[in-house]
Amino acid sequence: MIKVLVVIVTYNAMKWIDKSFSSVFTQKNKELNIQTDLFVVDNGSKDGTQEYIKTQYPQTILYESPLNLGFGKANNLGLQYALDNNYHYAYLLNQDAWLKESTISELIKVHQKYPFYGILSPFQMEANEKRLDKGFLCNVCTYDANPNILNDFYFNNKSDVYSVPDVMAAHWLISRECIQKVGGFSPTFPHCGEDNNLENRCLFHGFQIGIVPHVKAIHDREHRIENRENDYYMMYIMQLRILSDINNSHSQSLLKSICTLLYKSIKNKSKSLIKYAFRILSEYPSIKHNKKESYKIGAFLK
Repeated sequence: MIKVLVVIVTYNAMKWIDKSFSSVFTQKNKELNIQTDLFVVDNGSKDGTQEYIKTQYPQTILYESPLNLGFGKANNLGLQYALDNNYHYAYLLNQDAWLKESTISELIKVHQKYPFYGILSPFQMEANEKRLDKGFLCNVCTYDANPNILNDFYFNNKSDVYSVPDVMAAHWLISRECIQKVGGFSPTFPHCGEDNNLENRCLFHGFQIGIVPHVKAIHDREHRIENRENDYYMMYIMQLRILSDINNSHSQSLLKSICTLLYKSIKNKSKSLIKYAFRILSEYPSIKHNKKESYKIGAFLK
């Protein structure tokens, strides 16, 4: 019996609950004997999410947080539960994402063949299933991510799996060995960037990250509204990623990060970026501490 714990963090998730949850409970386990359980951390929803889960999906293991723990800390609860209860894999699933009927079993078969992968992701599609998720297409299916992907697809010579430096955590199958060694998400990141940081640590500890072209899943975010302030926030997150990367030992990283934000604040006439520069400076002792902690086996988990 292969035990898989699907972990979903919810916050005002009524729009997606049925598609997301039902896709977990209707997984088909072709050729493998798999037990799939669902662990949900609700971050203090106000739209009836908690009550709906309890009445419509009573088989769910539900952790009701009175506060919004954020993505990383909430997922860490699920990762710890997976370790404590002897699951072989955890599957991190966004609340706005859902699985195809054999997504999990097909990923596990790939992992059994290539166990050096710590994280595997299916190809992530938009909800219409006619296009790849934009972030997946622009950041993962690129020459820089893996120079073989486009050539192999064009010449109809696809591999089972492609190694990439990172892939968004809307769909992650994580092996128990990877969780035990790499640990959970760093508290440095308030929202966004925590997945990239964990992937950096995954690579540091000798695991690879892979995308599997014959396995598909949905990430329903094509209608998200982007704005300039969000762009500025992501510039701040990028500097946190640089400062927190344990594969990066540059002593002048802090100065470069602050100068980068100040330069962009002048270029974009943005007071927000100035605030983010000073925020990084004030948070740097904590960032430095968390980076040091991230070297530890099982970092940020009990």
